Amino acid sequence: MEDPRHRPPAAPVCPVSRPALLQLRGVGWTARSGGPTLADISFTVQAGQVLGLAGPPGAGTSVLLRLLCRALAPTRGAVLLQGRDLWLIPPHEAARTVAAVLQAPLDPGLTLRQLVALGRQACRATGRPGWRDAEAVAEVLERLNLGPLARRRFGTLRPGDRQLARLACALAQDPALVVLDRPADPDEARHLPALLHHLRRLGLAAVCALPETAPVPDAVDRVIRLQHGRITADETAVLPQARIAGL
Repeated sequence: MEDPRHRPPAAPVCPVSRPALLQLRGVGWTARSGGPTLADISFTVQAGQVLGLAGPPGAGTSVLLRLLCRALAPTRGAVLLQGRDLWLIPPHEAARTVAAVLQAPLDPGLTLRQLVALGRQACRATGRPGWRDAEAVAEVLERLNLGPLARRRFGTLRPGDRQLARLACALAQDPALVVLDRPADPDEARHLPALLHHLRRLGLAAVCALPETAPVPDAVDRVIRLQHGRITADETAVLPQARIAGL
């Protein structure tokens, strides 16, 4: 019988490398009417990370956000979602990983529950809504403490609740990553830090457009600064003491 003392040491087990949740490789976008709006954009977002995009008007932050959620297709480079080209993934499948909180007008006459149910449609391939969809809508309303407002019409909500309603529409897709554009209404824009804290509490990753002059919200881990469609800085955000104590 072989003496176990003479056996060669076992080979070390190498950890399996997982692709980043989101990766941009040399992404560019050019409008038909003019020159490049974005050029050579490359970065990654890991699961649970909150990334802020900052820049003056015209820097390209809103265009970049639309590239991340399939509202626009890049003219150069690639957007990878968990290692797969975003534009080669069926739309309903991509919607189960990335959801968007954009600032497009919403029907003021719809109730909050109806709006969240509409958000659920994006990740459903075919067919009519079923019990799982109704269950998902109820779960989202509960997670954001919006149950008491479920029958309120969107147009009657306060600014902070309107932003929570937009977030609820995105969370109905059960995504791992949420993309958030900055609200044009200053009364709604000041509620962005609260939205990011909700996402951090839920363990979700986020990419958000930050107001140009406001302080970086506490929930942000990292800030990419844009100027004229190019990255000029990639900074680790300074963590507040409350966040450091909780790590």
